[in-house]
Order: sequence, then structure tokens, then C-alpha cells
Amino acid sequence: MTLSRSGIALYMGLVFASGAALGVFGNRYYTATSAPTPLKGQGQGKRPNPEEFRQRYLAGMQKQLLLTDDQVKKLDAIMDETRVMMDDMHKRQRPEQTEIQRGQNEKIRAVFDAIQREKYDDMLKRFAEKGKALKNKGRQGVGF
Repeated sequence: MTLSRSGIALYMGLVFASGAALGVFGNRYYTATSAPTPLKGQGQGKRPNPEEFRQRYLAGMQKQLLLTDDQVKKLDAIMDETRVMMDDMHKRQRPEQTEIQRGQNEKIRAVFDAIQREKYDDMLKRFAEKGKALKNKGRQGVGF
């Protein structure tokens, strides 16, 4: 039995349509079963704020470990205590970090000529202003 050109074209069209449908459904199945849905503040290069992270952490612990309300309260208290300790540690380290950074800036300035030092100082001022603006928005740190 020989097939006409139109029969061959029909079979090829069916094969193509079947492959396209399989690709679409396979992709949907794969993304539905393997890729987690990004949570608020994630997936766009953003970090969740500390309170969002804490709430998700506690909810996840409660769900996965089947914690009682009393256990969740104890975890919450432990996290409060740890936050205070971490804040104290950062306050103690801040002066040392500032001194190290100041020393680095002085060494870098020594490498430059007068014009480069002036531009470098302007650049440092811009970074400091940007850091203050970010800190006022609830973020910390500035990167070069």
C-alpha cells in the first residue's frame, strides 16, 4: 500500500502535534512536581525580611516536627534570645571592622596620585551615602 503525499503530510502533522502536546504536558508536570513556588521576597534576588523568615521557619518547624503550641513558644523565646546575643556581638565587632576598613582605605589611597585620591574619596562618600539610604530602608551593608 502506497501513501499519497497528502497522507504522508497528515501523518507528519499528527506526529508533530503529538510531540508538541507531550512537550507541553511534560513541562507542566515537571515544573509542578520538582520546582518549588518562590515565596514572597524570593526568586527576584530579594531576601525575605527577618520577620518573614522567622515566621516561615517557625511554621515549617511546627508542620514538619508536629510541634505543640508550647514548643513553638519556647522556640520563639530561643530565637529572641539568640537575636539579642547576635546584635550584641555585632555591636562589639563594629568598631574593629571600622578600624580595619579605615586602614584599608588609607593603604589604597597611598597607591593613588592626587587626582585619583580625590576621585576615590568622592567614590567612598557616594558609597557611604548609599549605605545610609539602604540602612534607613531596613537593609544593611553596601558592596563595591
